[in-house]
Amino acid sequence: MIMAEWLIGLKGKKSDLEALPLYFSLPECRVTEEPGGHCMSSCDFTHLRDASDVLAAGEKLVAAIRALTEVYRGFRPEIEAGGVVRVEPDGRKTQFIIGKRGIPSEQRFGAHGIVSGGGHPSNPRPDPLASKLLLRRTHPRVEKALTMFGSQPRTWENLYKVFEIVEEEIGGVMTLNGWVTRRDVERFTQTANHYRHGKEKYRLPKHPMPLSEADALTTRLLKQWLESK
Repeated sequence: MIMAEWLIGLKGKKSDLEALPLYFSLPECRVTEEPGGHCMSSCDFTHLRDASDVLAAGEKLVAAIRALTEVYRGFRPEIEAGGVVRVEPDGRKTQFIIGKRGIPSEQRFGAHGIVSGGGHPSNPRPDPLASKLLLRRTHPRVEKALTMFGSQPRTWENLYKVFEIVEEEIGGVMTLNGWVTRRDVERFTQTANHYRHGKEKYRLPKHPMPLSEADALTTRLLKQWLESK
């Protein structure tokens, strides 16, 4: 039985959107440029029935793409999920417009709707970014870390949460392998706790870590952790 295909419409900075088909061309995440704009398909969507569930899965996937691009390419792409489209086996399409509260509303199109599936990227060979994206399917901690890193602003609270996810799995391996130094871990945790829990309960270390350095440490740690899998 041929099933309907779900697509996530993407919006954002033009140059960032145009680069995505070169990086992500696997069934788990395929980005194509269509006449109506860029869209993303994924086998993660196959068994979902509700547009809200597809949107939630798509937003996690977009967050992971942002995180991996920042970790491996050095910049955070300006992209986000812009809508949901269901393509029926006969070509009919239903577009779900995302409302102010993130709730999709339905709008039907004929076989010549604004978005179509089945497009192919110009580069069929998967980029290393895509191979790292696959880790989400077998490593729940990776999905959690990438979702957090790619969807939340850079604050001490959020950076520490990503650090904790990695630390809970590998502990002291991060210093034994030389990914980070013990001194930097202590500066990071002490400074983070000072800003997370209150200035009276946790004092700043002698040499507090700036937020920008904490961001760089977390990015480096995340990359080394992903590379070890």
